Amino acid sequence: MCPLMDTMDNHEGRAMDVTTEQAAELLGVTRRSIARYISSGKLAARRHGLRMFSISLDDLREFAAKNNLLFNESVAQKLTQQ
Repeated sequence: MCPLMDTMDNHEGRAMDVTTEQAAELLGVTRRSIARYISSGKLAARRHGLRMFSISLDDLREFAAKNNLLFNESVAQKLTQQ
């Protein structure tokens, strides 16, 4: 697995961010699907450079719920413990 993009930031109350690869693993889809969701505006993400994006776990959970996708909480828990 890829290292985390960001850790919990208690000062801003912001949730942890994950890479597109990690987001794909969390939703059980391909990284290409995640890229399509981002480019179509369906999934919020922050751009880092030309090709790298980070996605908030909270935004990913919300996206999964709205689009009837399974969010893998056990994988999310493992990521947050790294």
